[in-house]
Amino acid sequence: MIKLNVKQKCLLNDLLEIEIANVYKSIKNSKDETLIDAELDYIIECKLIKEKLKLNEQEKEQEKDLYK
Repeated sequence: MIKLNVKQKCLLNDLLEIEIANVYKSIKNSKDETLIDAELDYIIECKLIKEKLKLNEQEKEQEKDLYK
C-alpha cells in the first residue's frame, strides 16, 4: 500500500472529482449504450478509489490549512 500525505490525498481527490464530472458530461452526450456502461463502471471505480482516500478528522484540519 502506498502511504500518501494529506496534500497528496487532497490533490488526488480533486483530480478524481474533475474526472468524474468530465465522464458524467460525456455520458450525457453519448448515445452508445456500451460506452455508457463502460463509463459508468469507470465512475464507480473512481468513487471507490476516492473512498479509500477519505480523510480522517486530523487530516481534515490539515486540509483546511492547505486550502486557505
